[in-house]
Amino acid sequence: MLGRPSEIYNLIKILRPDVFNKFMTFGLRYTQPKQSTYGVDWSGNSNNRELFVLLNSSLMVRRLKSEVLHELPSKRRQKVSLPIDQQQIYKIQTLLSKVKKFEHKL
Repeated sequence: MLGRPSEIYNLIKILRPDVFNKFMTFGLRYTQPKQSTYGVDWSGNSNNRELFVLLNSSLMVRRLKSEVLHELPSKRRQKVSLPIDQQQIYKIQTLLSKVKKFEHKL
């Protein structure tokens, strides 16, 4: 999940359109909107506990690792080599040297 209530509205709308039909309804209840010089700021939050209960009862599925561990495949590790030509290597080295020079100036 993301950090602010306003950021999860689209996920709620996709997964459960019957829960909230309009962002305005959701926003007024859970984002504590504030008027700013650039319009309405929806980045706040309010009624967090209520939103958690709503999400937990209607959207979220939460399982412990111990409950699903037997369903997970074993770890696979592999090394993947990617071809790279000399011109690309030269460009990378040039950029790295510029970064090092810039760092020394700081």
